[in-house]
Amino acid sequence: NLDWIVLNNPKEPGAGFGPGTNRVTLLTRDGTVEDLPRMPKRAVAEAILDRVTAAFSPSAAG
Repeated sequence: NLDWIVLNNPKEPGAGFGPGTNRVTLLTRDGTVEDLPRMPKRAVAEAILDRVTAAFSPSAAG
């Protein structure tokens, strides 16, 4: 059971392990698909953490 899967295509220009940027797609348990634009890797991490934090906030359980 997974709550999220984060996908990236390392062959895409500006994504993967080498560059300082990445573009990812988030898949959620409920079937939501969200494409994040190419951005600095730190911004990708912050966007993922924002979504995880929101999902576990007390208001999300309501």
